[in-house]
Amino acid sequence: MKTRKLFVNVDIVVATIRGVEVVVIQDKKYEGLITSVQLAKAYGTSTQYIRGCIFKRPDRYIEGKHFVRADQILDKDERMVLKITRRTVLWTKYGYTTLGVFMSKTKYHRKVSEELIEKAIKNGQISLENLPIDQL
Repeated sequence: MKTRKLFVNVDIVVATIRGVEVVVIQDKKYEGLITSVQLAKAYGTSTQYIRGCIFKRPDRYIEGKHFVRADQILDKDERMVLKITRRTVLWTKYGYTTLGVFMSKTKYHRKVSEELIEKAIKNGQISLENLPIDQL
């Protein structure tokens, strides 16, 4: 991966997702952020479909967890360099992994999801103890 420093707090990384090179904005809180345009290219779908996921399934894709708005983490100069608006949706690593699971039932997405769930269980973020058996 190629890393480029942008201003003081923002690193840009060129990564490969499903064989497509995308620009990932490195962020400590969200690990990596990708625009809807970049995500659509990586998943081989339309930008409208990616954006629509947020509005059609607000219970599944939560702001601050699965995605953030550019103005919440980038200042005006950083957005100008990246050529994005303040309202641009940036998908978090958790968000684009979750979206990938529902878009494509590949082994890779299942593996990544399982790893995230295992990590959350290990860190005490979720518990399976009180989960009804019919929801497993």
